[in-house]
Amino acid sequence: MKRDLDLVREILMQLEASEAVESNPTPPERCDEERFLYHLDILEEAGFVKIGEKTYDGYSDCRLTWSGHEHLNAIRDSGVWSKVKEKTAQFEGVPVSVIGEFAATLIQQRLLEP
Repeated sequence: MKRDLDLVREILMQLEASEAVESNPTPPERCDEERFLYHLDILEEAGFVKIGEKTYDGYSDCRLTWSGHEHLNAIRDSGVWSKVKEKTAQFEGVPVSVIGEFAATLIQQRLLEP
């Protein structure tokens, strides 16, 4: 299964938006449960989320890690995200670390504008 970076961004934003420290994320309408759970798994493998418990009907007690917050801060802005997607579309695949670094560079450039 291919990574869906828009879904990754949605999951990170959903976890951050939760009022609780740990939450039980749910798939967006456009996504089936299998794809959603796969992306939660790989987000945990990447160190962006911590999953407290894996149950028969999904995952509970999920939260962002420091790295997850940092990556989300880099890709949160819709203008930055659009630019990242535009520039990376020319490649068959781009590592998430490169995406985060590129997004952070775009933010730094904006900060330096007069």
